[in-house]
Parts: sequence; C-alpha cells; structure tokens
Amino acid sequence: MGISLRRLLVLAVVGFGLTATAVHAVPLDSGEGCMPFAKDWSFAIAVPEGWKGECSAEETHGVTVAVWPAGAQWPKAPGVMYATVTRRNGRTLDQVIADDQAEYQRHAPQGVVVAEPAIPLAQTKGSLRVVRTDAPDAGRHELIAYAELPKMVVLLVLSAESPAVLDADRDAFVGFARSFLPVDRAHAEDAMRPPASIALPTPTPPETPRP
Repeated sequence: MGISLRRLLVLAVVGFGLTATAVHAVPLDSGEGCMPFAKDWSFAIAVPEGWKGECSAEETHGVTVAVWPAGAQWPKAPGVMYATVTRRNGRTLDQVIADDQAEYQRHAPQGVVVAEPAIPLAQTKGSLRVVRTDAPDAGRHELIAYAELPKMVVLLVLSAESPAVLDADRDAFVGFARSFLPVDRAHAEDAMRPPASIALPTPTPPETPRP
C-alpha cells in the first residue's frame, strides 16, 4: 500500500533526478483537469485549488498524474499527490487491496494500515475505498483511494513526510479523489478528435467525365 515497492521506487528515482525527458506530459494549473488514457483504460481527474500538476507524467515523474502544492516542486514538497494505474488481472477490488497491503507489509514490516471513511464521487454514483498507511521509520504517511475501472484499478495517493502534513493536505486529497470520473474508451478517443468546425473536410473524389 502506502510504501509499496513501486511507489518507493517512484519516490527514490524522482528524488535522485533519474527521470527521462517527457514527450507527452501536459502541465496542469490549479483547478484544471486531464484525461489520461491508454489502450484499455481512461479516466478524468482534476487538480485541487492551490495545487499544480502534470498529466501523462510517466516519463517525468513515474506516475500517470502528478500533483504538488503551487510554489513547490515534485517530489520535494512535504506532501504530494498522484494517480497510478495497476492491472486487475481478473482480481476483485478486495483482492487488489489485499495484494497491495501484503506488498506494503513486506517492505515496511512495522508499518500500520487502517481503513478510512470512503470518499463519495462528485460526478458519478459510488464511492472510493480508502486506507491510511503510516511507516514512521520510512518517513512516509499516505492516504490511498482505490478507483475501479473494468480492467484496471487506479490508485489515488496522498504521500506526506509526516502525520501533520497528511492531515493538513487531507481536504485537498478528498477533492482530488472526488473528482475522479471513469471515461469510456470510445468517448476518450472522441474527445481527442478535433471538433467538426476545425476538422479537415473529407476530400471529394473527382467526377469521372462522361464519354
């Protein structure tokens, strides 16, 4: 969970500046949203007020969406948020969470995992399961909300250096998680097409002269 190996590697690699140059990363200002998508998943999410971010940030920050307080830098801020996608591989949400927790316990044996109140979604029905992880020895405290897609689970994470920072950033994280919206793959492709007013017209084949 909060200190799972994949997220420890994200923090470690970014912390030492070993990221690749971004090609498709999109900067986000406070209040802006983005819609990352791939072959078999897509979703929309918004940056909370007072924060900035980057969409499609796999190459720059190692996560799908990276968010940090305005005026700070990723990942040097005391608290950062991000979205990352994990494949279900036929697992239920309970199984995904259990596997994440088992991975967390392997890498942070002294860490504590507790359930948190669910976060209701703002734009669609349903709510997100939430857990809190605390690993004082690792200096990392996190809130993780699990959002379901047909073939994936999106992990929405607030990662903080102390319990005080976690509590201070909690409201922003709730807003971040509440904005999550699953997007149908076909709708995602439609959204990427130019509107009809600027789309190039389909060429009309020349008429064949009559004899």
